Amino acid sequence: MKDGKRYRVLLEAGKLMEADGDGVKRYLIELLQAFDRVENSSHSSWEIDLFIYGDIVPLHAYRPYLDIRIAQHRFGLMAYEKPLLRFKKYLQSSLPSGLYQRLAGLYRNLPFRPFLQLIKKGSKAVQRSLKPLHKDPRLAAYDLIHLPLPQHEDSFERLGIPTLITVHDLTHKLFQEFHQTRNIRLAEKGFRFARKTGAHFIAVSEATRQDLLNFLDIPENWIKTIAEAADKRLFKVLQDPDRIAAVRARYNITKTAYLLTLSTIEPRKNLKRTITAFLRMKEKHEHPGLQLVIAGKVGWKSKELTGRIAEQHPDIIFTGFIDENDLPALYNGALALCYFSTYEGFGLPALEAMQCGTPVLYGQAGALPELVTEAGLAADPYNIDEMADAMHKITSDEKLRSRLSQSALERASFFSWDETARQTLAYYADCIEKSSKS
Repeated sequence: MKDGKRYRVLLEAGKLMEADGDGVKRYLIELLQAFDRVENSSHSSWEIDLFIYGDIVPLHAYRPYLDIRIAQHRFGLMAYEKPLLRFKKYLQSSLPSGLYQRLAGLYRNLPFRPFLQLIKKGSKAVQRSLKPLHKDPRLAAYDLIHLPLPQHEDSFERLGIPTLITVHDLTHKLFQEFHQTRNIRLAEKGFRFARKTGAHFIAVSEATRQDLLNFLDIPENWIKTIAEAADKRLFKVLQDPDRIAAVRARYNITKTAYLLTLSTIEPRKNLKRTITAFLRMKEKHEHPGLQLVIAGKVGWKSKELTGRIAEQHPDIIFTGFIDENDLPALYNGALALCYFSTYEGFGLPALEAMQCGTPVLYGQAGALPELVTEAGLAADPYNIDEMADAMHKITSDEKLRSRLSQSALERASFFSWDETARQTLAYYADCIEKSSKS
């Protein structure tokens, strides 16, 4: 402690402004909610502010909006965004849910959003050039800056303030074929910034920590492993078959027995092999009452998957984007989550499923083995026969499912956002103290 004074941390929170609820945004919101519980206590030594596209917002002021569905609000907005958000709120409150979701899906798939984001990024770049952050007197008050993603370094380079960066994975180095060129360029730019400023790192798993040591020239004592967690209030065992049946019907899942995948539909998630393994398993073992449910928004290089396969195989269901409140029922209703990803820096859907008592079939790569352990069945994500065998075992052996379900609940109990927040705050203090002595 600095002579009884409070620590002041500025957390870059531009992700809150993005409409999609990806893993990094979920990480940010859950961490902030846990921070808020700590900061709100009378004995807290922390003052945490959010940096949202040029606006600095105290965490307590953002408290009403710490929800993945409503995180966008009035902070960090361009002039044109405020009426658009008011219009969105009006439609959401006045239209039937089904109609609103269809319109929202249309908006997501048409080029409106990329066009508006391009305008916004250009405008923000002009603002930063006219008023760079290192000349902003507000920044001098902070003891530490936390970036939840290396790509979000923007103009923090010349501030002279200790920096901490969360690293979720190194797929841009390990699997460049799974990334767009722009994403690789931004990630590399972020890590160059980190090395130049002597930043410290949070790795969300031991696998990610090892990747940082193997692929980047970073001292071992500059990296701390702090695992993510899943929302225990949302993801839990449901004793409500009617709710589960209603969610199945909402997403056109016509059979009660199904295997679930959940991810953005893109090459890294290994969905093509997962589908092939499912079809091979059904051909070999005859599971007429079984469906494969592929849940998640469409990403890049996915048209072949979502079009041709959906037409040819009626037992493969593409749901599209899943509403946050429907996810627990979808997990609870599944025989297992199929998560044969070729690489995960953590694997949040696996943990969410485990908290619902749902076994996980997972790829033996990246962080998934350390996360799932005995709560599922592993397979080589490049071996279709192994994947098919795991699917057959889990769908045909009720005793195995029951045992793995119990193991999933036990394993999931070790993860908590409050514990993640406590470890993160302790590491904040460690980074600040190290900086003050250097």
